[in-house]
Amino acid sequence: MANNLGFADSASAQLSSMPASSTAVAADGGATEPLRCLTLNIWFSSHQLERRMAAISSIISTHQPHVIALQEMTDDHWAALNSHASLSPYTWTAPPSGGSTGWEQDYYTMMGVLRDCCTIQSIIRRPFQNSGMDRDLLSAIVKPWTLPALRIGTSHLESLNLARQRREQMNEALSVLSAAEPETIEDAMWCGDSNINEAVDGIAQLPRGWKDAWLEIHPDSTAVPGFTFDVERNGMLHRLDRWARSNAARLRFDRFWVRLANYRVVGAALVGTERIPPLAADAARSDFDASAKPPAVMTNSKGTISHEPQHLAGVGRPALEVLLPSEEQGPASDFADWWPSDHFGLLVTLLPKSSVLAGAHGE
Repeated sequence: MANNLGFADSASAQLSSMPASSTAVAADGGATEPLRCLTLNIWFSSHQLERRMAAISSIISTHQPHVIALQEMTDDHWAALNSHASLSPYTWTAPPSGGSTGWEQDYYTMMGVLRDCCTIQSIIRRPFQNSGMDRDLLSAIVKPWTLPALRIGTSHLESLNLARQRREQMNEALSVLSAAEPETIEDAMWCGDSNINEAVDGIAQLPRGWKDAWLEIHPDSTAVPGFTFDVERNGMLHRLDRWARSNAARLRFDRFWVRLANYRVVGAALVGTERIPPLAADAARSDFDASAKPPAVMTNSKGTISHEPQHLAGVGRPALEVLLPSEEQGPASDFADWWPSDHFGLLVTLLPKSSVLAGAHGE
């Protein structure tokens, strides 16, 4: 359930007080702590749900991002993820059924901020005008303790070969983030699963003033390509996704687009790129154990839906060609080969510009 501000109940009352020890700018006038922002498509599949959500919790605990954007969340995944202690320091937006529009989705986006140093307000969930997949823009104003506020949005853009729809959604999202009130907020950021495949979409042409955070840090995309959907590095993806395997898919689906006046991008890195350590029982097995397979369907509080609904297919796929648990084959070492998600996460780091720090210190 959510309150009328669109916050999840567990965190709605904890926005008012922030201890001085949590301020983003050091009290002695020293260097500010970087503002870390994470986006991750968590993968809505029921495959090893509990283990994968535990691994995502560990990613959050390790990097302690100030802002988190998640895509492909379901009620069951959220229940599993939110049971971990690393989630408790965050204030989280509510699922769509508790938002201002009142509609429900089987999977959705969420956003969280580290409440000891940030507030989140003016939360709006805006359905894309052209979406046939219930995709939307979730946006909010995030205010680091002593630094300028940012308007931040996250989305999961349209899937399949629908390049025109993705382009329109990108432009709609960036236009909304650029034009929204109040005008005094000069910094904006979009992050999420863009589903952009340059072979289908071409190079994303961002509106004037917007930049790709990854390319700000890694301008040579051939040397450091930033693939977040990578069949060569993600053994789980290689094993379970026929389309990714047959197309040798290495794609930069997940992105940060920024329009910054008071901040600068100082870091961009992939996270969640390591295999989940296998369970001792799995590692000890010499043969595939059919009894350990996950269920053949994914269920949530809204009822049972097919394991991988066809309309969720990724870009370029005639259908989402992910192996059902009943189709998995191979030795125990393969079955134990799991990653947190079929996507890697993207962690972007911002620093305020020196003029902003000077103002924050009253100079």
